[in-house]
Amino acid sequence: MKEYSKESLKSWENREIGSGEHRGKVFVIYDTFPDPSLLEHPKHIPLDVKWARFRMEQSFRLGGFIVPEELHGKIHEETGFIFDKNTFYVVFIDRDHNFYLTGK
Repeated sequence: MKEYSKESLKSWENREIGSGEHRGKVFVIYDTFPDPSLLEHPKHIPLDVKWARFRMEQSFRLGGFIVPEELHGKIHEETGFIFDKNTFYVVFIDRDHNFYLTGK
């Protein structure tokens, strides 16, 4: 996770990992919660976030979300925190590829 923090999410979105039929992007934005999924959308996570994942090794994934572009730079009224579109919020540490089922 420390390595992923060294570069922007956009740079990870453009980087490929794997080989052959297993080649894909390191970071993918799904927009909505993945369907199909063996995991459930946590009740404390707002519905309007953009769901995404980092592909690590083999079937290991980090599932989480980013804030929508239109919230970037705005201040959260209750906490005073500033929304940042380059922050990935980890929700699931998914060692078995259950976050987004691919049917393989």
